[in-house]
Amino acid sequence: MRTHWKRRTLLSLSAFSVLALMFLLVIPLVPFSASITIPNNLEPGWTSCNSLAQPFVIITKGSPPSKYQQCLDTYLYPPIQMKGSSTISYGLLGLGPQPYPREKVVTQGNESALVYFKGASIEAAELYYAPITSLNPPGLVRIDNGSLDFSVNDLLKFSAIVTNISSQSITPEVHIYGPGIAFGSNFTIGGVTWIGANPVSCAAILAPDSQCVASYQALSNPGRNATQFHFMVEVIGQTGDQSFLYQQRFVLANPYTGQVNAGWVAAFMRAVNSARNGTGLVESKQLDDFAQIRFKTQTLNLTIANYGFNADYHQFLLLAGHQVGETTLFPGAYLPGQYASVLQQSAPGHWSVLTDPTYTKFGYFVGAGPTVVPRDPCSVTEFPGGVNMTEYLTSHGCAYGIVQGTYLVIEVGN
Repeated sequence: MRTHWKRRTLLSLSAFSVLALMFLLVIPLVPFSASITIPNNLEPGWTSCNSLAQPFVIITKGSPPSKYQQCLDTYLYPPIQMKGSSTISYGLLGLGPQPYPREKVVTQGNESALVYFKGASIEAAELYYAPITSLNPPGLVRIDNGSLDFSVNDLLKFSAIVTNISSQSITPEVHIYGPGIAFGSNFTIGGVTWIGANPVSCAAILAPDSQCVASYQALSNPGRNATQFHFMVEVIGQTGDQSFLYQQRFVLANPYTGQVNAGWVAAFMRAVNSARNGTGLVESKQLDDFAQIRFKTQTLNLTIANYGFNADYHQFLLLAGHQVGETTLFPGAYLPGQYASVLQQSAPGHWSVLTDPTYTKFGYFVGAGPTVVPRDPCSVTEFPGGVNMTEYLTSHGCAYGIVQGTYLVIEVGN
């Protein structure tokens, strides 16, 4: 009997331990509270203060608030209280479920804030001049095809497509938020970091099944150190009595790779086409293939500029009746727009081939191979086609070396 009693006691203690552990780790008993004040959010009736406004009054730092400001302050909404709860273990050790969701929409009057929580603290918030009633509701909008590319002046441009997938027309307000000051700016009020998402144009009205492109150009060059950037696209809209906020996040590779790739060439050719004043060059698969052939031929005799062009032309393009021009470039570490400017200033012969209005198509190939490189100081900035480059440099008093470099062979034709 005693042995049986001990077993029952042990089982009871074990069950009690499980219940106690659940009590500590699972059951939310500890209350949490946080508050946030929506900046300059005024209750109805604040317009009565307008009679106290004094135009053209200069306010200096430390001066007492004007009667107008004192009046406005009486109409400020009180802080919004946000309650949460978690377990005893979270309250004591920070272990267990979070007391708040990651994101929470709060509304006061005609304004709303999206509050971002990190644990029990407010990490950041975003202000909306609309009373948001739902966050990320299904079946209204879709945001996709986010892209990041070179823009004018070698800045970056982010774009995304917003599609109305609902059965009603939507009047969208689109925001884009990206990394650092390059794609937005944050500000701090009352100890809260407010995200400065940028409003962008998309469409005044989106009919069902229609779409628009939202894009935003960086305010500054974010640099080449980051391998990827995080972006958020927001659509604020209304359907019936429902005012919604929809978000989509994107993680995109930084095109500033330091390498000449398809994106780099596309941006470079946009700069070329801009200088051609409306007679843009269109990429041709046949000229792409010919550029690859020309790369292989040129590296067979790297000391002769544009080596073997006539032979390759007669073998591969003569019967097609194309008129073709060629420029072989070595962009180094330049950005696309920068390199276009460099060519205009220091290699007018090469630039004139690219901007010749006779041509309507282009093809290109990028490859690595040995090349002749003049050493500074040297006045030679480009080589005439067919010239022996080493002899040409020597005759101009320039030293040179043969190094492995990136070729960009561009063929233009009609």
